[in-house]
Amino acid sequence: MPILYSVIARGSTVLAKHSSGNENFDNVVSEVLKNKPQEDTKHSYKFIENVINCVVENNILYICITNLDYNQELSFHFLESLKNKFKKKYGNLIQTALPFSMNSEFKKIMAIYMSHYNQDNLKLADLEAKINDLTDVMKSNLKKAIQRSDNIEDLAQQSEHMVENSVEFSRITGRVKRRFWWKEFKTKVIIGVGVTIIAPSLSDLSFGSLRNRCRHRDQTIGADIFAQLCYFCPHVCVCVYVCVCVFDIVAHFSYL
Repeated sequence: MPILYSVIARGSTVLAKHSSGNENFDNVVSEVLKNKPQEDTKHSYKFIENVINCVVENNILYICITNLDYNQELSFHFLESLKNKFKKKYGNLIQTALPFSMNSEFKKIMAIYMSHYNQDNLKLADLEAKINDLTDVMKSNLKKAIQRSDNIEDLAQQSEHMVENSVEFSRITGRVKRRFWWKEFKTKVIIGVGVTIIAPSLSDLSFGSLRNRCRHRDQTIGADIFAQLCYFCPHVCVCVYVCVCVFDIVAHFSYL
């Protein structure tokens, strides 16, 4: 995919030309020169499997023929460089030079320029291939990132559902826990009421009979103290039980 042919002409008069291969584009160039534009311009022609690029300035035509896949911007950059070199070397002589009068000298320069730009095109093609590969990799990574973002959104939705389910579960467990606590508390209250009613009565009976026996048998003061303890112990137990129930209630409502 190189620059195959280049030519410099004044009107239809060829001043210099060079071909990098065995291709002969003289007839093609002759047709281009016959139909050359009158104003300064840049343009390209597609010819079978080649492209003809042309720069016109002050009736001087700078032409190169390349393959179809040669970089067009690089083609015009080659022609601009060739034009600047040609003008710097020959100046005003360009307008009066005879056909091919500059060919023997300048075609060597044209060959060097063509070789240089052909190498640049290979480097550019290699760079473009690497850029395309990198672009493909970036596109692939972007698709993967989009898929990951979709997965993350799915996970976020699932986590939201889990949070909602956990909140609902906490509410249900709280209601069940409170229901069982009230049942247990009712049982404790019933037991406490029973102990409060029955224990003092039993204590009075036991204390009275024990005190009468002690007096009847002339027991010591220690036996009387023991009898008093038997009287007060049920009352103390009832008070402790009530305190435990109150503490349980306070702890339960402070937890809620």
